[in-house]
Amino acid sequence: MKKISKKIIALSLIIAAGLTFLASSQLMLSADNTLNDGLYQKATAPQGNVMVIGIDAQSMEDLGLFPWSRDVLASLIEVLNANPETKPAVIGIDVLFTGQSEPNLDDYLVDVVREGGNVVTAVLGNFTSELITTDDNFYMDNFYVESVDMAFDELREVSHIGHINAMFDTDGIIRHSMLYIDAPDGNKIPSFALQIYNDYCDFHGLDKGELPTINNRNQWYLPFSADPGTYSDGYSVSKVLSGEIPADIFAGSVVLIGPYAPGLQDHFPTAIDHSELMYGVEIQANTIDALLNQQ
Repeated sequence: MKKISKKIIALSLIIAAGLTFLASSQLMLSADNTLNDGLYQKATAPQGNVMVIGIDAQSMEDLGLFPWSRDVLASLIEVLNANPETKPAVIGIDVLFTGQSEPNLDDYLVDVVREGGNVVTAVLGNFTSELITTDDNFYMDNFYVESVDMAFDELREVSHIGHINAMFDTDGIIRHSMLYIDAPDGNKIPSFALQIYNDYCDFHGLDKGELPTINNRNQWYLPFSADPGTYSDGYSVSKVLSGEIPADIFAGSVVLIGPYAPGLQDHFPTAIDHSELMYGVEIQANTIDALLNQQ
């Protein structure tokens, strides 16, 4: 009996050690993430109130390689807002406008954004590790925002802002959205998607409902509702500027403008499809749809 008991104890210790190793490794986390993705990531047909105008290969063939001078996107905003009766509810520009360029082009961009009154511009938080001290404790914050790349001052004054930061999980997949980032000045900067969602609700007089529950990193698990390419309806910047695509089809909708070509290096693996990459502007579209649908 004693020999049997020793064998059982030894076997139990080996099993316990193995389970402890699994629990502390990334294996269990990876399996859990995969299970969650299988349960919660379901592609559905978009409602059509979030639309993407791509800075795509066709636009770069027509207008030159990106980045463009600021009058190009200024002209696009002006075209979209030309008729107050059919203007979009919100125009989100998933492009950074940091620093000054040519004064006349900057002034033109500021003027059309001010006149439209419906533009959200992107900002980017720069993360680092920082030792945080309190009255009775200290800890290392690996998600500390040391600075924020903002739109130039005049543009920021006439637009709403939202951060476009996205963090990979440990397996290299984007499956969480950051509802806010904590800026160094103590203010919370809403995500690009959250600011657009708020502005869309205000435009249409909608109840904003409840926001997602977030963790201590301001993150929430994002249930994607559209596969990569779902928002690709052939709406390119150059086609809207030329009038080939009439601006009034965007009436009352969310219009997102952002990179939509492989060479622009803005595409990532996401929870809904680990192998096919999704453009950042489509991740924003999925996030807005999730907020609108209270998912």
